[in-house]
Amino acid sequence: MNNLRIYNEKVFNEYLSLSNKENLAFPNLVSSKIFLDKVCKNPIMYIGEETNGWINYKDNYESNIDYIEDAYDYFYTVRCTSKTIFWKFLKKVTEVNYDEMYKNIIWCNTIISGKRYDKGAPIVDYKLRNLSIEYLIFLYNFFKPRIIIDVSGNKEVYSVITKEFFKSLNIDLQDKNLDKDNILLESNNVFWTYHPNRLLYLSKYSDVSNTILSKVKSINGI
Repeated sequence: MNNLRIYNEKVFNEYLSLSNKENLAFPNLVSSKIFLDKVCKNPIMYIGEETNGWINYKDNYESNIDYIEDAYDYFYTVRCTSKTIFWKFLKKVTEVNYDEMYKNIIWCNTIISGKRYDKGAPIVDYKLRNLSIEYLIFLYNFFKPRIIIDVSGNKEVYSVITKEFFKSLNIDLQDKNLDKDNILLESNNVFWTYHPNRLLYLSKYSDVSNTILSKVKSINGI
C-alpha cells in the first residue's frame, strides 16, 4: 500500500473543499511516484517557499493528483531543481549536487498552496493553515528524516505553521523567534533560518550556510 499516495489524495480532496480555492494554486505535494522510488532512507527534509515550484493554473483548468505528482517529479528529477538562490543554498549546506538532490532531499513548501496567479503567500485561513501543518507532520513521520533544514523565516504566516510543526515533534524551537540577533536557531538536528534571499539581504548568507554545513557534516559523520 502506498501510504504517501493515499495521503496525497486525502490532502488534494481537502484542498478542493477550501473556501478560497479559486485564489490558490494547485497544492505542492511530494510525489509518491518516481521520487518515492529513488529517495534514500532517512533523507534531509528541506522546508521553505520555492515559488518556481508552484503549479499556477488557468481559468477552468481541472487538475488531478497524477498531474500534481508528475509536476513534482519533473521539477525534481528532470529539471534537477531550478538553480535559484533557494537551491544554491541547499546545495551549499549539504554539498549534494543538483542531479542527486532528489535522492537525498525531501523538499516541501511551508504552506501547501500559494497564490493562484502570483508568487508569495496567499491568505491563509484556519483550514489551510492546519492542512499545511498536518502535511509537514505526515511527511516527517513517513520519511523519518535525519535532518530538517527550515528556511521559512519569521513572517507570521510561515512562523505559525513552522512553530506548530516543531511543537508536534517536541522540538523546543516553538517558543523562540528569528530576529536580527538570532539569524539561525537549531535543536536536535533541526535548523531554522530565513529564506536564502533574505539571508543575502542581511549579509548573513555565508555565515549561516557555513554553520549549517559544518553541523550537517558532523551529523553525517564526515
